[in-house]
Amino acid sequence: MLEREGVSSVDGLAIVGSEANVVEKIDELEASGATQLWALALGGNLDEIAHTRQVLVTAQAARQA
Repeated sequence: MLEREGVSSVDGLAIVGSEANVVEKIDELEASGATQLWALALGGNLDEIAHTRQVLVTAQAARQA
């Protein structure tokens, strides 16, 4: 996967940042032809992880509308 994506480590595959940045990066992946996204929400605590998951759910719902 790393070689195929042209990165040297897994952090080159990560999408991090503000909610807007995460949604923008996902939009870019979709525009480039990606048909699947496997997201793993990581955070400092359970509330942050839950919030990240909600951002992903909301972004997906907006795409399907």
